[in-house]
Amino acid sequence: MIQGSSGALNSGITGIYTYQVAATTGTVLNLSRATYPGQLSTPTINKGGLPINTTDPYKVQILIRRGLGDDNEHAKNFEWVCGADQELAVAQLYTNVLQQNYVPPGDKALDMTKEYMPMTYGGRQLHVSYKAKQGRLDAVCPETWGIIETVEPSLYDFGDGVTTMPVPANDGTGTTTYRTSSIFYYHSFLNLFNANMKAAAVLSNCSVPSVTS
Repeated sequence: MIQGSSGALNSGITGIYTYQVAATTGTVLNLSRATYPGQLSTPTINKGGLPINTTDPYKVQILIRRGLGDDNEHAKNFEWVCGADQELAVAQLYTNVLQQNYVPPGDKALDMTKEYMPMTYGGRQLHVSYKAKQGRLDAVCPETWGIIETVEPSLYDFGDGVTTMPVPANDGTGTTTYRTSSIFYYHSFLNLFNANMKAAAVLSNCSVPSVTS
């Protein structure tokens, strides 16, 4: 949670789940979605609890091209962001094909499981975060994202260029005393922005593979 924020939704650093929303109401970047119909909404495919498949990347590509135009560079440069659950779902697309169509040669069974799961999906980079929402893959175009920076990350100045101070202690007498240790703080004033919310798409409500059975 960002110091000074309430901890409520949208009160801290904005990110994927703030900008990549299939909505026509509300505001984003202090702009009313209703005033700019369709331009501030990210196309979404609701999988309805079904697993991802091998054609979903093409569907996402179609949605982005439909919104931006086929010649727009952003339509070609998106990457994936997802949680470990959908990383496993991508890997299962591979293992299912092996199990159904491949008979290994020789008289010994082969190891049919690779050491690592895929690093791409539909030929595009797959970025996995354990903090990402389950059941969701986000197609993100890095070129449309940036940082709004009012104060760059730096040491906090307590005054007159002083960046450290002794730690105050409460001795219970009402007199201010100080410990022998010192403290310093880093601070910044920044946020993230997405300049083109249509240069993206979302696969939502995807089936979540079980890792316990």
